[in-house]
Amino acid sequence: MLINWELERKKGKLTKIILLVFLFIILSLQTFLINKTSCQKPIIVSIDSKAIIADFIRQQRSKELDVHQMAALIERFSMRLTHEVNRMAERDNLVFVPKQAIIAGGKDYTDIIKRQVLQVL
Repeated sequence: MLINWELERKKGKLTKIILLVFLFIILSLQTFLINKTSCQKPIIVSIDSKAIIADFIRQQRSKELDVHQMAALIERFSMRLTHEVNRMAERDNLVFVPKQAIIAGGKDYTDIIKRQVLQVL
């Protein structure tokens, strides 16, 4: 009787271990399938933030804004630029570096980001 009880207890533990391993495998596969881009190498692209800021300033010079309006516009521009770079980096698995840091290769995203940011303002 004692031997049967020991066997049943060991079977119960083994069943729990098998279920936990199975659950771990399912969760791992699900995470892998959901985050496929995390397995891909990120793409390094450049951005010329100085050019984007210069174009923004050029556009705003023609407007007659007081200090408070200009501060609010600059704040919106800054937030929009940061948001757009982060959104594209996450969506397309990109790593943005300053254009000046690229010696050769890499795609320049300056015009793409500039269009996205300046069209909303």
